[in-house]
Order: sequence, then C-alpha cells, then structure tokens
Amino acid sequence: MRIAELSLAYGVQRRLTAAGIEDVEQLTAAVPREVLSIPGIGGKAVEAIAAALAAEGMHLADDAYAPYVCAREDHAAHDVKLTDLWLCAECADDFRTRPFGGVEPAYVGTPIGGYCQNCVENKWSVALHQWFLCANCARVAQSFGESVIASRGLLEAWNGDLARRTGIELIETDPPRLNRRAASVRVADKVAAVDFEGRRIGSGERVFGIEQKTGQKGIGRAAVNPMSEFQLDCSDCDDIAAAAEREGLPVYLIHAQAVQRAVPPTRMWVPVGYWWTDAYAMGAHCNAVRNRSREPRPAAYYDVGIFRPLSDFADYIERGGVEEFRRRVASEGRFPAMYPGQARQLR
Repeated sequence: MRIAELSLAYGVQRRLTAAGIEDVEQLTAAVPREVLSIPGIGGKAVEAIAAALAAEGMHLADDAYAPYVCAREDHAAHDVKLTDLWLCAECADDFRTRPFGGVEPAYVGTPIGGYCQNCVENKWSVALHQWFLCANCARVAQSFGESVIASRGLLEAWNGDLARRTGIELIETDPPRLNRRAASVRVADKVAAVDFEGRRIGSGERVFGIEQKTGQKGIGRAAVNPMSEFQLDCSDCDDIAAAAEREGLPVYLIHAQAVQRAVPPTRMWVPVGYWWTDAYAMGAHCNAVRNRSREPRPAAYYDVGIFRPLSDFADYIERGGVEEFRRRVASEGRFPAMYPGQARQLR
C-alpha cells in the first residue's frame, strides 16, 4: 500500500516520501519519535498519521524505549519508574481502584507479616506492590502514610487529658486520602474543608477548625531533625481562609512531625510532635513568597517561632483565645491574610 493511498493531507504525504518513506510497510516499521524527526512533521501530523493507519487496521511500531505511563497522572514521562509500595490487601485495592484509575500493579510479591505503608498498621499480610509512577507521585504515594499516622496521633494526643481540660474534643472531618491526578478526570470546583473540628463535649457545638500539615521535620532545637523555616503552599493558605469564611469558624494550623522507622523489609511511620499557630501570627511573620524547589507553585515561608506546642493550645482555649480570635475577625470583617497579597487573592 502506497503512502498516497492513506487518508492524509498532501503536505504530510509529500514530507514522508521526501524522507524516503513511500509505502505503508516502511511507515509502520518506524516508531513515533522517528516519524517526528522528519523535517516538517510535527506532533499533530504524527497524530494524523496514527489515525490514518488505525483506519486501515495498522499502527506505528511500538517504541521499546518510550517513557512509561504514570498510573496516577495517566501520562507518559521520562521520570516514570517502577515504584515499590508495601500494602495490605485493602489499601492495595483502594490504590488500584481510586488514585491509580483501575491500573493493575506491574508486580505483586508474596505476602508477609509487616507494616502497610498506607494505613500504617501492623498486618499479618502485606505484599510488595509495584506501579509505574512519576517522581512526584512516587514521593507522595510512598510517604502518604505519614499523613495517616499524624491524623491518628493527633486524635490520640488531644482526645484525652486536653479534651477533659478544655471540654472540647477533636473530630476528624476530612481524613487523608490519596486521590487521582489525571487530565481525563473532571475535577469539580474544589470545596475547601478543614481536617478536624473542635466540638464541645456533650452539645456538639463547633468551636474551631484545624488544618493539619505533616512533614518529617520538627519545630525547635530539641526536635528530631528541626526545620529552619516552615513553608506552606499559597493554595493551602487560601483553602484555610476559604474554609474559615464559609464555615464561620476560627481555623488554626497544626504542624505534625512523623518520622519513618524500618521494620525490615517493611517500614512504619511514627508521630513524634505537634505544634500549632494561628493566621494572625502567620501573616505577621511571613518571610517570603516564592516557588517551591520541586514544583512550580508559590509557597509562603515563615519563621518557625510562630509555632507553639500542642499543650499550649489548651492553655490558649482556656484563656479565651478562640473567642478573642472570633471578635477580631468580626471587627476586621474578614479572615486574616496569611501571606502578602492574599487579601487580594480572596476577593
């Protein structure tokens, strides 16, 4: 079959024949990147060639060196690699059906006893699961358990003596879940929600909200792996303000530290510290706004001195701090800006 017999624009046919490709057999022996290298042939022309071949029941040759497709983002990239995840059966099924869009793992090992990397529970049966993930998704998936264990630990740390002191218990309202990131997924308008609500024991009255951020560094010189500066995506700051204004609640930020410990061949996360701050302190001590090093999105950077231990939050509540926060917001007419320019962003 000659190239001229394909349903292609004359210009595309002419460029193919000029490159020495005169029949379909030659064309289908080429991989897409080789066709793309032909002078005058661009991405849209390659798509048109693929469509014309498909109409005849044919296709370009498979490229043995083509980049793999990220299971979570559903796109091919050269940083996509085989990623190890030790998961229990329940978490593996959740990963497969939700964040990985039904993509089966490339490999599943023999089950053993150990810690699940996602739910961070010591199970009698976990197995090595491997999916192809890009560098960012691999980092997120492999460390997602730190958010899970930090949320669990915060409930345990508060809903005991601190809850009895203040008469307020914490209720988790937005549990951490790894979600899909794919262009084919239609994302509805995002509704910001707080991670926890502080509610009065007995009446259930909502008193405040909490947004929790988790990392492997702590606050203060005595902390395990202390941080020198705290960073928070500007979009996260906007979500906190939006949730506070929509719910009519003071919203506070808690930084949780979780560290990974080896339980060979699996690993576990351990919560080791919690610190809190408020939006007024953040706005007053924002050092800079700049793009993150790993991702092209702006983040606000803060002096770590704005954070106080979790036990001090109970003292703050007992001193009437939440009520004072409410009065100040009501007086100013809006939730405080947490970084320069945020007030304009929220309008």
